Amino acid sequence: MMANLPQDLLVSIAQRVVSFEDFIHFGAVCKSWSSAATKDNFSRTQQVPWLMIPDNEDTTIREFYDLKKDKIYKLDFPEIRGSMCYSSLGWLMTQSFGNLKVSLRHPLKHQRTIQLPNILRHSTIIIAIQSF
Repeated sequence: MMANLPQDLLVSIAQRVVSFEDFIHFGAVCKSWSSAATKDNFSRTQQVPWLMIPDNEDTTIREFYDLKKDKIYKLDFPEIRGSMCYSSLGWLMTQSFGNLKVSLRHPLKHQRTIQLPNILRHSTIIIAIQSF
C-alpha cells in the first residue's frame, strides 16, 4: 500500500524530512520511496555534515559521526573491502590497495558508482600532491 503512493506525493514528503537519519530511513522503505530520496529532495539548510571515522581496510563497515546528535552510525559497504575511503560532498572515493583503482560511490545508493582513471597512469600527479 505504501509502495503505491504517487511519486509527486513521495517527493513532497521527502522534501519535508529534516533529519538526515530520517531521510536514510525514508529511502530504505522500498524502491519507490528510494527513488524519491535524492539529494535534490533533501534540504541541507539545517544539516551538519557527518564525519567518516577512519577504520581498518579489511572491514566493510564504515562509521559516521553525527555532530548534531552526538551519535555514531554504522553503514555496511561490502564493495569497498580492501580499499581506502575518503569522503567529500556526500560521496565516498575509494582507492583499492591492490591495483590502485579509484571510484566514486554514493553512500546511500550502492548501485551508483563512477569508475575513475587508474592512479598508476597519473602517478606523477599523486607524488606531486603528496610532497606538499
